[in-house]
Amino acid sequence: MITVYGLHTEQNDFANCGLAVLHPTSAYITEELNGRYDFEIEVPCLPDDDTWQHVKVYNILKASNGQLFQINKVQYYTKSGVPYVKAYAPHIWYYLSDMCVFHAEQTTEADWAMTDLFTERTRGDDPHGTTWFSHGAGLTDYNFDWSIVGEGERYYKYDYTSLANAILGNSDSICNLWGLEIHRDNFRFSLRPRKEGTSDGAFYLKYGINCTDVKFTYDSSVRKTELHMHDNGGESTAVSYDPILGLFPRQAISGTYMTYENPSIDLLGRDMFIYWGEIAQIKSTWEVNYVDFHLTDRETGYERPLKVGDAGTVEDAIGNRSDNIRIISLKTNDLTNRVEQIKLGHFISSGLHQSRWDKKIMASNDTPEGKRMTYLETNINREAGQISDITGDISNINGDIGSINNSINDINAAIEDIYSKLPPEQNP
Repeated sequence: MITVYGLHTEQNDFANCGLAVLHPTSAYITEELNGRYDFEIEVPCLPDDDTWQHVKVYNILKASNGQLFQINKVQYYTKSGVPYVKAYAPHIWYYLSDMCVFHAEQTTEADWAMTDLFTERTRGDDPHGTTWFSHGAGLTDYNFDWSIVGEGERYYKYDYTSLANAILGNSDSICNLWGLEIHRDNFRFSLRPRKEGTSDGAFYLKYGINCTDVKFTYDSSVRKTELHMHDNGGESTAVSYDPILGLFPRQAISGTYMTYENPSIDLLGRDMFIYWGEIAQIKSTWEVNYVDFHLTDRETGYERPLKVGDAGTVEDAIGNRSDNIRIISLKTNDLTNRVEQIKLGHFISSGLHQSRWDKKIMASNDTPEGKRMTYLETNINREAGQISDITGDISNINGDIGSINNSINDINAAIEDIYSKLPPEQNP
């Protein structure tokens, strides 16, 4: 059953049927590992069933699995003479995208980092928190409970970014810094090294037996075989494959500049091997359409519904096979509860997520490069201000010239009027 609720529904008031029970012709939930989590439904606009009128932006959908999704886009169209409305709704967790992290910066443990992000910034003269949370008449607040398991201290810095990006999608987000995976369950979420509730040996997918359209991709286009890293403390380090192994025709070299609050060779070495683990492998990915364990004699071993983050085995029609490979994306038909598409392989970039390393080639304001850039920006802004003043003076002069021209026109008109009243013999 799929229900819809008003945009101001209280957090403890989703146990009823809300505004209406919807009767969509299609309803799909797509969840990706540390990526998108959204709901897409199509509802016919029938004259004898007005429930479709509740499919509006900001209203909230509850899928048959009990998860909440807030509509952020609707589309109206006609198909075979019948009007339809289609709604796109991200998971209620993305409510956090509307909260702004003003400033958060320190080196600390994972749980303190999250506590810092959820410390509300007051609106007084002495703000002490880090994040703006929206409040006020006519607005609805939702409170989230979270737990986090991340080992070690990390340095983070966020300025004017959304709370969701700081947790999940930023280059140096909490998830990326500590190598964690998010589990979202309405107003509760957890961040752990392994997504909560997932397991190994959760599936055996074989073409022609319990799935169709199996596509296997083996991709070396983004693989690097040599990495050089430098930091703002003057340290440098490198790692590479031995070309004697004969596994590739030439070295594919990458270089990255890192900035740290307290640079050291230990920090640089730690991050180098983390980054190396991301870029040094040929990526293998699988895409499987339509999964039905009722078609296999191993059905009884897979009674639990599949989850994003589960690991298992997949095999295609010509013998390519991967063991202990994880589900990174799952598309489920919410009307039939049937899994229609599974993607397996390495972590993918989707939703809010960006690679942790994609913005690392950026000098901080504390470096000579950063100070030079600040100096140039200041001078450019000053010059721009002076140009603006000159432009204003020119505009004023043009205005004065316009006033003089108007006065001359008035004088000429008065002279013409005087001449028109003279006798003809006196009118030159």
